[in-house]
Amino acid sequence: MELRVRDVLRLLFVGIAVLVGVLVALKQYRIYRDKGELVNEVRELTSEASFYRQFDAAGAESVLLRTVAAVEDARDLGLPPTELFDRVYERRKKDRFDYRSSQQYPVREQLVRRTLDQAHRAADELGLLSSRYLKSLRDGEMPRTDAGRPVILPLIDPAISPGFEKIVPNLEIHPPETDPHRELNAIQTAAARQLARDLERASLIEDSVADLILDRYKTEVPVEAE
Repeated sequence: MELRVRDVLRLLFVGIAVLVGVLVALKQYRIYRDKGELVNEVRELTSEASFYRQFDAAGAESVLLRTVAAVEDARDLGLPPTELFDRVYERRKKDRFDYRSSQQYPVREQLVRRTLDQAHRAADELGLLSSRYLKSLRDGEMPRTDAGRPVILPLIDPAISPGFEKIVPNLEIHPPETDPHRELNAIQTAAARQLARDLERASLIEDSVADLILDRYKTEVPVEAE
């Protein structure tokens, strides 16, 4: 009788161990699967048609919010933004160049990484990345927080060249009640000029359009005292 009890306990222990192993394996598989799905989602959202050529401003804003949510979901799964974009751009092995500096990425990849890094940080600062608001972001909608509804505004004024409100890299997340007609400060002006150059280098805008933007957003040169 005693032997049978021991056998039962042994089998029970083995069964529990196997069950735990199966559950752990299933959890790891789900994480692996979810990471892969997020990589594919971000790859689709940052494609040329989605990221640079939306039909309207609302579509571009939706893409920005959905991608920010995907970046946060990936981070929760243990996939930080740098690694996420490495997978999106299939950088599993070292190329002949060592991409340690953001300036060494191809220009369109620089645009994606910089845009989403800044948008993710802005969303975090505004409290949009809490579980309370993430579902809205995943649906491409800006949630209303306790402080109000944050706004998405273009960095480069679309009045300079119609259509800039539909280019995701030109969109920024701002606190509620930010003036859409605000004057850019020195840092924002430099960012607008850099964006114009990058879009031109990526063949996404014409040289003449870039020149218009650079002429509009001139940086002030300090006058030296005589």
